[in-house]
Formats: sequence, C-alpha cells, structure tokens
Amino acid sequence: MGPRMPERIYYRTMRTQDGVRPEIGRSRRSLGVVIDGAKPDIRRTADGSVLPDTGGMSVFVNDPHGLPAHRKPRWLKGYGKDPLFSLCADLLPGDLTERIEQLTHAFVEPAEAMPFEQYEAALSSTQGNWLLLTALGGAQ
Repeated sequence: MGPRMPERIYYRTMRTQDGVRPEIGRSRRSLGVVIDGAKPDIRRTADGSVLPDTGGMSVFVNDPHGLPAHRKPRWLKGYGKDPLFSLCADLLPGDLTERIEQLTHAFVEPAEAMPFEQYEAALSSTQGNWLLLTALGGAQ
C-alpha cells in the first residue's frame, strides 16, 4: 500500500444565503458559474451541454492566500466583500471532478458531458458541505 495522498481543501469566497451557507447563483460571487457574457466560466455546446476540461467553477486549492486581493476577506489581508468558505475535495459528487490548473488553483468541472442543468444541480448539491470560515482554522 502506497502513501496516502493529502486531503485537498477548496477555498472560494461567496455571498451567503442565510449567514451560514453559500448563495447559489450564476455569478463569480455565488456557488455556481457564469454562463453568459464575454468571459463565461464554462461554455455550453449547441445542445446546451457542458463538457469536461472546458472550465467551470473556480476554486483555490489548499491555500486561501492564493486568492486575488479583491476576493480575500480582510482577515487574509484582502479587500473582498464576501466571506470565505472551504470544502473538502472528497465531498464532490460523482457528476463533478476537479482540474488542477496551477499549483493552488483548480476548476470544478463536469465529470462527463451532461446537460448544463445537471452540472448546475451538482454544484448546488454541495451547498451544505461548504464551511464558512471566520479565520484560518475556524469554521462556523
């Protein structure tokens, strides 16, 4: 048996729905993705499907200090407006997968070709697993 891989933790700042859980929506400040405009997070095919390896919800991996300053909360020396949430990567449902883009950045993408609505529902299904952080090491 080989060495166990360290657990990966995703970090993302998002508005809250009820002061505890992330708000679900089609915004870079919500639990979801932008699908319209000049720079969508993921593009839909002609039939409305989304594909793996084409983008998705942006997360920072294992180190929230990698967040851009406009996303970081003040307690991380940033000036972002939204609170910070964390999610254990092992809690992603089977419809979702990660694609590591850089050492500290990844996309949560569809695991296979699927209708956009299925991908959006899979992202939304993680809402109760995100932990609201009030400081590093502290969850609410």
